[in-house]
Parts: sequence; structure tokens; C-alpha cells
Amino acid sequence: MSVHFDDGVFIDKDKQRADEMQLVAAGIMPKLEYLKRNFGLSEEDAQKWLAQVNNEQPDYSANVFQEQDTGV
Repeated sequence: MSVHFDDGVFIDKDKQRADEMQLVAAGIMPKLEYLKRNFGLSEEDAQKWLAQVNNEQPDYSANVFQEQDTGV
């Protein structure tokens, strides 16, 4: 019989996830590391997931905010 209690330290997983999300939002923790820690992803899977999320984001290049030439 084997008992595993997260290495003997009781951790509130929801609190840990929220704390790490704040670190990501502050730019202190990389998004890739957050995905690996909180979703149990491998490095490769986390990179794929992050690339997919980045590809779904709208393109906010400098030209998007410039007025269109209406020919007037």
C-alpha cells in the first residue's frame, strides 16, 4: 500500500493556481511555465498550446490604428 500526500506538504491547488496566474499577469512567470505546472503538460505540449492561443489572437499591428485613406 502506498499513500501520496503531495510530498508531505498540503497545498491548496486553487490558491497556488491563482497566485501563479497573478505572476503571469505581472510578467514574472512565463505563460509556458504556468501551463506546464498547472495543467501537467510536457514542454512540447505547452508550446503547442501557447502557439495555438497566440495564433487565435487578433493582429494589432501599427497599421490597424491608422486611418484608412478614403480617397477624398
